[in-house]
Amino acid sequence: MLSEWLGHPLVLPIIVPLLAGVLCLVIPRGGAALRSGLAVLAALATLILAWPVFRGGEAVFAPFSWLALRVDTLSAFVLLAVAVFGFLVALYSVGYMKGRERHGPYF
Repeated sequence: MLSEWLGHPLVLPIIVPLLAGVLCLVIPRGGAALRSGLAVLAALATLILAWPVFRGGEAVFAPFSWLALRVDTLSAFVLLAVAVFGFLVALYSVGYMKGRERHGPYF
């Protein structure tokens, strides 16, 4: 069951940034460069994972009767646009957050 969840293309663009955000919170104070790198890599991974969803067209992932992830053409485009802009924001944020406090919660 877990492998079905983690291997599905509709779940991965949700799980990757979520796990990266949690990791950024637990990295100690001195790890600003590690947090920045992790944020950029997670944003890039999300962009890469969003591309097949965009190209694949409509899809449904319904592991339970009360939970269903559905993608149509418009939502696939929105996912890709958010992934592209998220990656660009992560790149910009590396320089912007350099030397500032609250680095961990930001990323």
